[in-house]
Amino acid sequence: MTSPPAPIARLLRALPGHGFAPPEADVDSAAAGAANLPRAADDQAAAFAAEVRAFAADYWNFAPTTRRAWWGRLSARAFGPAAAWLAELEAGLNVVPAPQPDTLAAAMADLARELVTLPPTERAARRLAWLRAGSRLDPGWVAAARTVLRTDLPLARLEPRLFDWYSLNALPHPVEPAANVPDRFDLSDYTATYTPAPVGAPAPVPVGAPSLNQAVFGTGCSGWGVGLFVVVTVLRVLIGGCGRQSDPPPRARPEPLPYYQPAPSPPRGQALPGEAPFTAEEIKQFRQCDLELIVGKGKAISPPPPRYYRWVERGKPLWTAP
Repeated sequence: MTSPPAPIARLLRALPGHGFAPPEADVDSAAAGAANLPRAADDQAAAFAAEVRAFAADYWNFAPTTRRAWWGRLSARAFGPAAAWLAELEAGLNVVPAPQPDTLAAAMADLARELVTLPPTERAARRLAWLRAGSRLDPGWVAAARTVLRTDLPLARLEPRLFDWYSLNALPHPVEPAANVPDRFDLSDYTATYTPAPVGAPAPVPVGAPSLNQAVFGTGCSGWGVGLFVVVTVLRVLIGGCGRQSDPPPRARPEPLPYYQPAPSPPRGQALPGEAPFTAEEIKQFRQCDLELIVGKGKAISPPPPRYYRWVERGKPLWTAP
């Protein structure tokens, strides 16, 4: 069992000597000593929450410097659940709301300032209740939200969920199941849109139908007579055509198309007309590039300097004084 504090213990020990009627001075001394004792954790949390609520109530009534100093004193001894609420209030310490001449824009800004100072749970409930009220999507409210975003962006950033709702048009609504939707689909009455043609056996050749030879040459003696006439006619045409056939006239050969002929390159080692001579500094860079190619086994460590390949084409001439 925990012993009582010292002031109260002294008062209790002295009670029999005073006939259980202690003097007022002893009672006042014990009460003053008990007031300075540490309070229970619940009492400390409740007291700190009351201080944070008082700070939040006057949050926008002070200048940023006074607001930050007050917040600093509270954060130095933060205790209990209200410490999270106090941490959220830090974001707006330096914000000074801009005046809004428009009536709806001023109401929107007042709502944003109110939401910033509420505890997290109360803040979410207040925002949801306001958004679910009627006429929140009227053109006036939409224009008011855009006005606050345009003229007082620091304040709008403190309450992003409110202004995101107007930007994204994402009003929360209850999800209801669709009506008359069966759990399982019955395919017994299903009718295919496309019905393929039935595939059957090949049709038999009717009895008595003429064959290919019969169709060409006919049947009996009359058929052979017609076929012999056709063969004799074809031979006469072929024999007569062979005697009159002549060679076709020779075709004219097309003229060759013109093609591009590049200008002849100057002899190796000679400069082009108007080409500037290589300077001593350029040749020094060219030789350094050659060394890097040797070290890198054909792979350049850095991009070659300008006119390096032209120097190679000309046979890597050395610098000569003008």
